[in-house]
Amino acid sequence: MTTRRIRVGSAKGVILYDDVEYPDGPLGFEGAGLGDILQSDGSGNFGFAPGAAGGAAPIGAQYIVVANDGDLTAERRLQGTANQIILADGGANGDMVLSAPQDIHTAATPQFAGLGIGTGGGTSIVQIEDATNLGAGTNYADRTAPLFVTSDGTVGILFDSNQIESTAQLFVNFTSGQNIRFGGSVGIGVNPTYELDVAGNIGLDQFLYHNDDPNTYLNFTPDFFGLTVGGFNLFSINPSLIWINENSGDTDFLISSDTVVYALLVQGSDGFVGIDNSAPTIPFDVKAKAGFTSIGGLAIKLTNKTGGNTVAGQLVSPYSATAVEDAFKTSAANSDEVFGIVYEAGVADGSEAWVVISGVADVLMDGGGSARGDRIISSATAGSADVWNVGGAVATHFLEIGHCIESTGGAGLARCVLHFN
Repeated sequence: MTTRRIRVGSAKGVILYDDVEYPDGPLGFEGAGLGDILQSDGSGNFGFAPGAAGGAAPIGAQYIVVANDGDLTAERRLQGTANQIILADGGANGDMVLSAPQDIHTAATPQFAGLGIGTGGGTSIVQIEDATNLGAGTNYADRTAPLFVTSDGTVGILFDSNQIESTAQLFVNFTSGQNIRFGGSVGIGVNPTYELDVAGNIGLDQFLYHNDDPNTYLNFTPDFFGLTVGGFNLFSINPSLIWINENSGDTDFLISSDTVVYALLVQGSDGFVGIDNSAPTIPFDVKAKAGFTSIGGLAIKLTNKTGGNTVAGQLVSPYSATAVEDAFKTSAANSDEVFGIVYEAGVADGSEAWVVISGVADVLMDGGGSARGDRIISSATAGSADVWNVGGAVATHFLEIGHCIESTGGAGLARCVLHFN
């Protein structure tokens, strides 16, 4: 007959044992022929597990098993391994591993009412301070963290490497090369209507670039603003100068009014200025009818009726042979009708050409040439001028056209100040 005993006072303390199966076992509970369910091997191992066959001492248990039936088919077990405690069922479904001190693994989604790590104060849900400076919560006082999220109205999201910004809604202070990218529109102080919408001032250290063209940008530096388009500095401002077309490119500058498109044009190719004129042909051109030449002559535009192409410096008189308005002809020999000097050569008969009527002009001299200070008159050669330095000659008074201000040898152009009598 099997003997079950409880021994008290033994060197082994209190012992429940089975004389037949485990006469030397320190502690055993037997159940329904399944072997001992709860046992210790005497070496610090304690657990629910079958015993060794043939009455040997209990083996080192690896499991604590809880079951609701006799054959342990619906068991739940708690297993201990190196640095781990595993909670699992017999089919190994839904295991939870607590890997002390490393991590937590679960096939389900764990939920925590609150988790605090570190030495932070307040009511933060998650806070890791001292070494890594990560905080999240509602009222965390120390906001020197690289990442911090609160909802108490003082800090929105803070990314900061080495400074406190306790009033920032979004503060980023990366030390080298990190990028921030948003998939949608960004609004600062406003719900965004555009990709970037700012309700307030924007500060730039220097450049604002066009993404598709790195040679097109705005330039901001102290006391300077510039606009560069396609690599050309088109517009620059500093306290002493407003500079348009700084690179001297072939770029027209145009100002329009409400009724005149070419109200003011500076032509990029030659610097000519047009007033109500899209293509000025002299340095200052008003409506292609009046203007100033590059050497200081006041010019008007009239129709050429000389019978051929214009000759620069030629003397001209009013044209009256046929019904052509605003026209000129070549002055006759010794003409007293000279009113102007042709400014440009090669203009065809019937086309408009510039004629200098006052100021300075280059005058076509006949074969005698001229010297500085000479008085010049209409010569015996049609369309040409000659020197006449005889004072008081009434007969030549109405032939006079001006005075030379440079010397020329023989026939050719001589610069003169005009004054027609």
